[in-house]
Amino acid sequence: MTASSAPILKETAEVCPMGSLGGGNIPDGIMTVAVCDPWTTDTNRLWMHEIYVDVKRVAGLITGTPLPPLTFHDKMLVQLGAGPILPDLEPERVSAMERFTREAIGYRISGTPISRPLKLYVVPLSEDSEGGVVRPDMPAIDGLLAYPRGNPDWDSIDLDIDERQIMVTNVNLIGKTYLLHCIRHDLSPASTPPADSLEAEFSTYREYWIQKWTGKPGSRKRPPYIPEIGPLMEVISFPRLNRPSTSAERLLFPRDCCRWIDLSKEMCTVMSVLPALYRRATVLYRAVKLRAALGLPLIADALLGEALTLPCATAGYNNQRLETLGDAVLNLCTSVHLYNTEPNADEGQLTSMRQDRIANLYLLGRARDIGLETFLTCETTSVKNWVTDIQHDENDPARRVTRNLPRRSLQDCMEAILGASFATGGIQMALRAGESLGLDFGGLVPWNVRFKRESPIPSEFTGLEDALGYSFRCGRLLVEALTHRSSGATSSYERLEFLGDAILDLVVIDYLFDKFPEANSDQLAWPRTRVICAPVLAAVGVRRLGLHQLVVMNSDELSMAVERDASTLEACSAEEIVQRSWAFDPPKVLSDAFESVIGAVLVDSNYDYERTAAVVELLMEEVLQVLTPTIARDPITTLLEWAAGNGCRNVDRNILFKLSPTPLHC
Repeated sequence: MTASSAPILKETAEVCPMGSLGGGNIPDGIMTVAVCDPWTTDTNRLWMHEIYVDVKRVAGLITGTPLPPLTFHDKMLVQLGAGPILPDLEPERVSAMERFTREAIGYRISGTPISRPLKLYVVPLSEDSEGGVVRPDMPAIDGLLAYPRGNPDWDSIDLDIDERQIMVTNVNLIGKTYLLHCIRHDLSPASTPPADSLEAEFSTYREYWIQKWTGKPGSRKRPPYIPEIGPLMEVISFPRLNRPSTSAERLLFPRDCCRWIDLSKEMCTVMSVLPALYRRATVLYRAVKLRAALGLPLIADALLGEALTLPCATAGYNNQRLETLGDAVLNLCTSVHLYNTEPNADEGQLTSMRQDRIANLYLLGRARDIGLETFLTCETTSVKNWVTDIQHDENDPARRVTRNLPRRSLQDCMEAILGASFATGGIQMALRAGESLGLDFGGLVPWNVRFKRESPIPSEFTGLEDALGYSFRCGRLLVEALTHRSSGATSSYERLEFLGDAILDLVVIDYLFDKFPEANSDQLAWPRTRVICAPVLAAVGVRRLGLHQLVVMNSDELSMAVERDASTLEACSAEEIVQRSWAFDPPKVLSDAFESVIGAVLVDSNYDYERTAAVVELLMEEVLQVLTPTIARDPITTLLEWAAGNGCRNVDRNILFKLSPTPLHC
């Protein structure tokens, strides 16, 4: 089945026609989708994948799909190896592996009943192999299954607890597990508790347990079993994964009302990471399948998996950071394509055409065309949901699971994939990814061979080139970048400004993405707005490039305003202009000219994004250093957020501030 033919089972909202470009917002709706899923045991072939924790082999994971190798950290280093096909196993062995897995999950992960067949088995491995294939350790499996509720024979176990971890249960405390610390042969149920112990108010340990374990009248069907003789044991609470506890308090139990569980330390370890391993392997499997289905470039596995993970998965990572980066990548790639293919379009027309190609509805249409929804991950990380997920559902198609996805998530994933491709391989990989995603980037031809031109450089621009750290080959581009429409020239800086705006957006978001790896999407987007604004760009253009002296214009009023505000901007520090940009209102020509010069650098360099980005970071170094994920809001934004938080709707951003004649008392 190809990506485009993957089944959509149901939608709760009408799908908008996508035959043409369109703007606007995506209608609300939830899609019920059959999503790719590798987990199944309902097959004639099973693959054995070795699991390593902290470089030590601890178990084997068996399922009916070959999984890609995986490495991640979850308090420990966890690795999943690519597994060979298991030789045919007798049905009795397969049944034993399933029952063993159920018991291990029940003891270490969740006591939620498992009523349907499992989609995976996790088993101990034999030290020996047959034909080079590692085999399940059937004696160890049979050992647990011989006493699934625990072995009462304490003489049959080696109590050298320095070498092994012994898990125990108490027949009076159903559903709880403990680790054996030591056997206390010096104590018995009839012993008198010490004065500083929990049991001190009772004359014997046995009396304490009778009172504690009997509970309220009618709470037990039969009285607790508490032997009168025999040693005691010290134990430590060892709760399941779904009921974590940090308590290390040692408890005393009668040994003979306890049972030991034949589950190795290695199996307990692998059970502690199994839900996380399952989720990560699922995400990686879908990423690999998507790459193969669409012919995506070799985007880093971890980044592509992150791009396909929705925030509702609560996985500790999601696609929002990459979506913020990808939004800027989409903007720039579309802008460059339009700039080259629409030479007669002015800035307004280019902006309108770009909006059509980056709009939510357009991205939704492309995502639906390629069947992107069948590769997304929305499953939550809760243990309860995981226990449901690992059981076969007879209503699901083969290697598919039914999931409900927010339709709005599709365009975010499109942008996140672009962000992941850019983070892996720069603009060229982003162009290749855009082609695979069906976006309008102009094909796979590199930017540097799409457009070339040369012409003399006017001598008055020598100082500008020195300040930029870049030498132009096409003087006409530089003249165009500094020509205001009031000059009456046939071309002005507006088309290059359109391009430069997109470049600055990506350079700044990429800078923040790399500098603040823990920042979320909001913490990336807000600092960007503090420098991609007219006052800051105007200040950089004046302070670093002297653009107020170079822009060609034919308006006395505009020239006077530029000269007046330029002196103010020159006197400002980088921190002041970023922190208090709202207090400045320089003529727009200054910020526009800065954007157009950056656009000219990109075009003149044969669309060498890395070289252009280096120029931008050099010029904006001082203002970029001011940015942090927690940079303060400006007063207008603070007021609007306060108003929205207090129930105000449709607040007009054109706020007029007046000085109150009398003091206000809050």
